[in-house]
Amino acid sequence: MTFFLSIEKEPISAASLGQVHKAILKNQEIVAVKVQRPGLREQITLDLYIVRNIAYWLKNNIGLIRSDLVALIDELGKRVFEEMDYLNEAANAEKFRNLHKNNQMIAVPKIYKEITSRRVLTMEWIDGTKLTNLEDVKKLGIDPDKMIDIGVQCSLEQLLEHGFFHADPHPGNLLALKDGRLCYLDFGMMSEVSRESRSGLIQAVVHLVNKNFDKLSEDFVKLGFLSEEVNLEPIVPAFQDVFINAVEEGVSKMDFKSVTDDMSGVMYKFPFKLPPYYALIIRSLLTLEGIALSVDPNFKILGAAYPYFARRLMEDPDPELRESLKEMLFDNKKFKWDRLEDLLSNAAKQTNLDLEKLLDEIINLLFSPKGGFLRNEIIESLTNQIDSIGFTFLKNFNNFLPKSIKLNINSDNNNLNDIIIYIEPLKNFLEILQKLPGYSIDIFLKRIPRLINEPYTKEMSFKIAKKVTEKGVVRLVKIAAGTNI
Repeated sequence: MTFFLSIEKEPISAASLGQVHKAILKNQEIVAVKVQRPGLREQITLDLYIVRNIAYWLKNNIGLIRSDLVALIDELGKRVFEEMDYLNEAANAEKFRNLHKNNQMIAVPKIYKEITSRRVLTMEWIDGTKLTNLEDVKKLGIDPDKMIDIGVQCSLEQLLEHGFFHADPHPGNLLALKDGRLCYLDFGMMSEVSRESRSGLIQAVVHLVNKNFDKLSEDFVKLGFLSEEVNLEPIVPAFQDVFINAVEEGVSKMDFKSVTDDMSGVMYKFPFKLPPYYALIIRSLLTLEGIALSVDPNFKILGAAYPYFARRLMEDPDPELRESLKEMLFDNKKFKWDRLEDLLSNAAKQTNLDLEKLLDEIINLLFSPKGGFLRNEIIESLTNQIDSIGFTFLKNFNNFLPKSIKLNINSDNNNLNDIIIYIEPLKNFLEILQKLPGYSIDIFLKRIPRLINEPYTKEMSFKIAKKVTEKGVVRLVKIAAGTNI
């Protein structure tokens, strides 16, 4: 049965595995037909067999090589054979489309399953412009920087949210469309990241930002870079040498390629091994960063990614990430308001920030067992504020008393300005929330019933009442003794 009305003889693109032809179906739809080169599977099988044997010999005879080269070649071979199976690519495209169906800025070509086989793939024809063709992208009325941002955010969703990512995002596979969407092509090389590894990567970023290199070394064990038997003690200072300057300058200024290059030196010095999935992640991110640098020479992928990490930390209910959030916000049992402000400010850069979900997570943190230090800060702040209001009332009342019975009150102490300064972190926190997209006083009002019914709320109320009473009694004793207050 013939499906095609016509197929152009000359390919519109060609690669090592196959070539793409433009065609028209009998129903007048324009499609792209990807055809595999004859004899390719047999040739690739022979090449991989030879390379794998070389890798096996190197692994057993060259002591300097610690990574499992055979596993890396096997992973590469698996991906290459998957890429040669167009039925697998069609399934990948469908899965990718379903995972991102709610993202209005991402496009995936439709697959014609009835005209697809292991060596022939038929898909919707896409008219688009490569992101690296800046002038052509601008002619579409599209900001190239916005396209890059869409690509970075989508890559992070693939890597850290869905665990199913495009491992070959080269310029030919990313197109800007007239309607402002970013279109992904070629789903032959995809990879998966387990939930444990996704959480582990986010935790590693937390420990990096906190300069907690002890925990960072443990993260590398969890992620499969180091075995559990390895002595981490000498690795910690090596991490510090690699990362400390970059972290001091700020995550937004970190150069991903420079950091990975520096890490390569550490990995050769110590018994690291490179997990096969991580090699594909590095390849994908470096390729994406290369595209972004062609648009913006000052682009830093870690800086662009940090707002996404911040949002995930603030919103994700995963128990391990909840612990990472607490770890980020507490330092030696002291709550770090500046870190919360930094996380919220970065999370606010995400266009898909769910403010209500974010506030619920903050409330969860406040009323968690580890949130006791934060609750104590709030208790102290509110106690001082209530006491200040009472003291101000007392001073105003004292002004109306006859001199013979006027209380000995020093009006310069315990003024309201001191109290406002004392609770400045709370004030800054509210100011940041007010700047977030979707902010409304209603989102607080809706949570009042929950706040009232929390067991810790009652406990906090009793403590505030007790402290205010104690301060009032002390003040009355001083007045009775004739002490200047």
